Amino acid sequence: MAHATPRWTQVLPFVLLGLRSVNKEDINASAAELVYVTTIRLPSDFFQDKGTKNVSEFVQQLKQTMHNLKPVPTSSHGRKTVFVHPELAQCTHVFLRHDALRKPLQPPYYGLFAVVKRSEKLITVQRQGKEICVSIDRVKPAHSCCLTNHLLSLKYKRFLLPKPSSPVNSINKVLRMGEWLRADELKKGKQRDAALTTVNDIINSIFL
Repeated sequence: MAHATPRWTQVLPFVLLGLRSVNKEDINASAAELVYVTTIRLPSDFFQDKGTKNVSEFVQQLKQTMHNLKPVPTSSHGRKTVFVHPELAQCTHVFLRHDALRKPLQPPYYGLFAVVKRSEKLITVQRQGKEICVSIDRVKPAHSCCLTNHLLSLKYKRFLLPKPSSPVNSINKVLRMGEWLRADELKKGKQRDAALTTVNDIINSIFL
């Protein structure tokens, strides 16, 4: 071949293009003209040699062209805002989220760490005697819920049945419509039933 190169595959397209565009003397036409009825455009027809330009002039034109470029800023429609709890600005203790691989049934948050200082995106907490700085989206405020015995009694009064002190003087036996029936009410009911039973027995003994 005319091109003595080990990478003949790189020059093969140009060789085939030359075979299709060369003018044959016997038919006075090229193979491309027989197919397309016109000559094909060669790679040399796409470029025009205008001579070598000055390097500094080319650099200045390139700088000016790049300076005139005004790319359109991209917009992210799928961006999600990170939720930050509003109480993080004033809470004293926080829970820290465990971002590593968790074990089964392991809670996502752990600890109860005191807040040392905070900023708009970072928060510094004290863990095991050391101060660590973490992102504010990894923590959540810790709430202290301490109910007194009075609040507990008000909250669970309708569900807790107190134990009777004695079989006779018992209180709060049955819950009906949110109110407790006293033991004396139950006792009166039993006495009334016993009296009715006695009267019924007397009537039966007289007429039967």
